[in-house]
Amino acid sequence: CSGYMAALELAEALLSRAPSDALALVVGAEAMTRVLDAADRATLPIFGDGAGALVVSRSFEDGPGVSPCARMTRPAGGPNIRIEPKRACEGPLLRLTAEGGRVVVTEEPGTRLVVRMRGRAVFRDMLRALPAFVRGALAERGQALEEFARVALHQANARLVEAVATGLELPPERLLQNIARVGNTTGASLPLLLDGAARRGLLRAGDDVLLVGFGAGYSAAITSLRWS
Repeated sequence: CSGYMAALELAEALLSRAPSDALALVVGAEAMTRVLDAADRATLPIFGDGAGALVVSRSFEDGPGVSPCARMTRPAGGPNIRIEPKRACEGPLLRLTAEGGRVVVTEEPGTRLVVRMRGRAVFRDMLRALPAFVRGALAERGQALEEFARVALHQANARLVEAVATGLELPPERLLQNIARVGNTTGASLPLLLDGAARRGLLRAGDDVLLVGFGAGYSAAITSLRWS
């Protein structure tokens, strides 16, 4: 869920050694239905499939288009979001598939890998850790949350995103959201969120946008970019 920012950071590093007019295309794509169990009410309503991409330019006159990442890992919480085999004693494995433009449920006899999540534990842990992590990372850079026109949090679920924003004392009008329309698309979440915001006219040239990713691992990362 935080991997997209690592890709942005890598693109910025490669562009720093490229010609001034060079561009990078950074793509995030996920197909979570491949590991969803349609009988699991804890995960089925949350996750979605999606893909998004950003075009990144080398830099602006006053600095790079993408800032370096700050990262945090807490591997002790990793088992709360994991992919593992479904045991035969748990019943048939049901998958969501698309046929003729319609979603259908089919039984899969082969690979039995499924995503598991302890939602309450993830909510509790992220709500405790993320606001402090974001504030600390910004303080180390001499920045403040008020400097950013918009804040894009990984779209884990609406309650968690809004609770983290409240913990950061972030005004609702500066928070970007699309979870109700596309679900949690993990590594595709942030580019999808930014694309949708741009299409709705919520991002303007010169806007500084803070990106915060968090989830599986546990891992978290923040970076910022300037919208052109």
